[in-house]
Amino acid sequence: MLPTCFRSVTHLDLSLISPWGHPLLSPTAVADPFLIAQLLHHAFPSITSLVLYTRNPCTLRILPPLWPNLKEIKLVRWHQRPQLSAGEELNMLFTENCPKLHSLDLSNFYCWTDDIPVALESHTAVAANLTSLNLLNSSFPEGFKSDEISSITRACPNLEEFRVACMFDPRYIGFVGDEGLVSIANNCPKLSVLHLADTSALSNARGDRNDEGFTQEDAKFSVSTLIE
Repeated sequence: MLPTCFRSVTHLDLSLISPWGHPLLSPTAVADPFLIAQLLHHAFPSITSLVLYTRNPCTLRILPPLWPNLKEIKLVRWHQRPQLSAGEELNMLFTENCPKLHSLDLSNFYCWTDDIPVALESHTAVAANLTSLNLLNSSFPEGFKSDEISSITRACPNLEEFRVACMFDPRYIGFVGDEGLVSIANNCPKLSVLHLADTSALSNARGDRNDEGFTQEDAKFSVSTLIE
């Protein structure tokens, strides 16, 4: 007989269930989204780490509250952002009872840079509880501006790990310069890991750091390699 409950499972990854099909939980779906959510909770009652494909905001409203002990959440989305006001989607997540959330990963979550500062500033308790925030998202064409980074770090004073895509090119308005870097240091004194990546670096293909400097391109057969 197959088991129906996995009490020892603490990490649940639902990011590959329906990225290109119908949303996992949707009011327009044939199956009742609340019933599906309850079945997931019954099968995995001890989840503390969740990876979720968030095509529809309804998913954020229904699923996370089922696990009050959630400590880590990673949101994934490649679909178009819903037509909502800035920060409204993340407000659903922060409002729906995640009192123990300390790690938020939005590195693969397609949204606007405007969404994040607004949501964090609107939920000070959640933001203050975060110790890890990953915003290394290649979908941001210009990354976060200096004032946005200042707002984010001001809202999250207890961050120990902060990864963010930004723009260092001084030709762009709001580029990250000395003032922005100083604000990070002042606002987050507990930081032990800081990763600031220029958006151009995120969009360019890079080799595996474990391949001794060689990329996949180096492994291909070509006329030049045969001659050598």
